[in-house]
Amino acid sequence: MAIRKDMSRDMTQGSVVKNILLFMLPIFIGQLLQMTYNIVDSVVVGRFVSENALAGVAATYTPITFFNAAVLGFSTGASIVIAQLFGAKDNEGLRKAFSTTYICVFVGGLIMTAVVFIFARPLLFYALKTPEEGGVLDMAVLYLRVYYAGAVFVFLYNMFASALRALGDSLFPLIFLIVSCLMNIVLDLLLVLGLGMGVAGVALASVLSQAAATIAAIVYINRAHRIMWYKISELTFDKEIFKLSLQQGIPQAINTCIMSFCFMWQQRLVNGYGPQAMAAFLAGQRVDQLVGMPIIITGSAMSPFTGQNVGAVKWDRVYEGRRKVILAGAIFVFVCSPLLLIFGRQLLSLFVSDPNSMVIKLGYDYLWRITPFYIFLCLNTVTNGVILGAGDAKFGTLSAVLGIVFRIGSAYIMAYGLGLGLNGVWLSTGVGFLLGCIVTQIRFYSGKWKTKAVVRAKGAA
Repeated sequence: MAIRKDMSRDMTQGSVVKNILLFMLPIFIGQLLQMTYNIVDSVVVGRFVSENALAGVAATYTPITFFNAAVLGFSTGASIVIAQLFGAKDNEGLRKAFSTTYICVFVGGLIMTAVVFIFARPLLFYALKTPEEGGVLDMAVLYLRVYYAGAVFVFLYNMFASALRALGDSLFPLIFLIVSCLMNIVLDLLLVLGLGMGVAGVALASVLSQAAATIAAIVYINRAHRIMWYKISELTFDKEIFKLSLQQGIPQAINTCIMSFCFMWQQRLVNGYGPQAMAAFLAGQRVDQLVGMPIIITGSAMSPFTGQNVGAVKWDRVYEGRRKVILAGAIFVFVCSPLLLIFGRQLLSLFVSDPNSMVIKLGYDYLWRITPFYIFLCLNTVTNGVILGAGDAKFGTLSAVLGIVFRIGSAYIMAYGLGLGLNGVWLSTGVGFLLGCIVTQIRFYSGKWKTKAVVRAKGAA
């Protein structure tokens, strides 16, 4: 069965820069669209519902990441296996990998939905100390439960997108995302402004738009990537592929869980300062993504690029790709960071109806304290993408454990020990970037990550 379809991209040949840029561009555009609808979500809630509603939605950000970690972590691990099998041109292995991944992600999604319905309120109230004042806790619980009623679509879409990108096809995941983003924005306006559904309307808009993207992906796979297409009767579970995916995916899931746990502690600290601080944290993060997300995308692109070239045993291309992507990222940071600070207040004012709201001041304080650390985020993200793409998944777990110590420790020390209060919490994010970068560079230059490849090209030594 042929696997070299028109939209697949073999990144083991040709210009390194061209391959990475052409692969990154659709992802970048897609993330820009995703940021747009995330911002629209928050603007609609903050301006047309209330600041307390914005705080309620803010409280759900880290729990969603935490609950999604197991399923999406497995998907990420499976995509690394798929990328290396693709680089090694192992068609039979690819079929087994796709089938096993589909089964695991679907079942995992159903289980996670049940877990969230049961534990949403206890987690938000006891673990995160989400305040009850102004209905913040009730709105947060409602948002989580509506969102997870259709979470299986979120997991399936992300799995399909990761699998397609592992084959080098980043264009059509972008098209599906465009459909999802446009539908999400329209539904936000219809359900919240038109029908007055509040935070439930925002959550429902996300679910319906992800369902549309999932259906579009299934139709496309049937037509363009037949190696990924199965009838239900053809789905089989392969223990060896499952084991390989777990070897890559469990560390990824643990990594995400630990990072989410870290963020939840940070969110817990923020929640202690009240609804305005919570709303400012969400608004600040939405604005921060304008610079931070493109940096993170570079790491996402480096992982499949590295996976394919490791599978083909082309280490020189891996090193060249890392070096040139870091240079491009550094230029982006030094150009865009000052612009973020210049226009930060105007951007933050979009999220609230009161131009003198404390949310704007607190959000701008957040931007000032994270911007100087973007260069370390760039170095860390790109290098980590290389290391993970090479199959060194266990390092991600160690890095995450150290990251949680750095960020939580520095947050408490600066907020309480040094008396910096909320500004200390803001600053801890940047400190985490810096210290995480140091750990990742040490691992890269040790060279140990080069011994962790899952598969090799047939005939390679």
